Amino acid sequence: MSSTAQKLGSIIVYTAEQQALKFTTLWEDSALLLFFLRNPGCAICRENLFELKKHYAAFADEHVRVAAISMTKPLITASLEQQYQLPFPMYSDASGSAYKAFGFYETTMEKFDSDPEVARRTEQAIARGFELGDLMGVAPTQLGGLVLFAKGAQQPDFVHVADPIYYYPPWDAVLAQAVASVRASS
Repeated sequence: MSSTAQKLGSIIVYTAEQQALKFTTLWEDSALLLFFLRNPGCAICRENLFELKKHYAAFADEHVRVAAISMTKPLITASLEQQYQLPFPMYSDASGSAYKAFGFYETTMEKFDSDPEVARRTEQAIARGFELGDLMGVAPTQLGGLVLFAKGAQQPDFVHVADPIYYYPPWDAVLAQAVASVRASS
């Protein structure tokens, strides 16, 4: 077993019902795309989550499960899942162990302040109805991203750290990668 597999096998996440789950069980039975929410108070981050919500059916049609994960506590994560009316589960990783395992690190406030694109995209997201919210105990400098696992894999097929915070690959490209992963593992 690789060190990555061992590290991932020791991580525990929590469901909206506060049930503890071994992290690796999330992709035991099917391919999985995990959206790591950078911060629930971030308008850009919530907009990206809602974009994934719009593409959910396309992933489901290709037999790829979708889930989100947040560094908030389980009760807050359950509230977010309900508030956002997600068609997929959101898990709590309040310890940040899964985030750290994939390199979703904390950046610096200087990096945010020196990037005018962050301010511009935040203003655009707010104009589209994604207001700034409560950080809910998550560091404002925390990064998020995407991780894709083939069914039963010990290591991810794809990891994207959203740095800068607004950069995510197009969802059709992520779907193509997911389809390739499903076919390769079949």
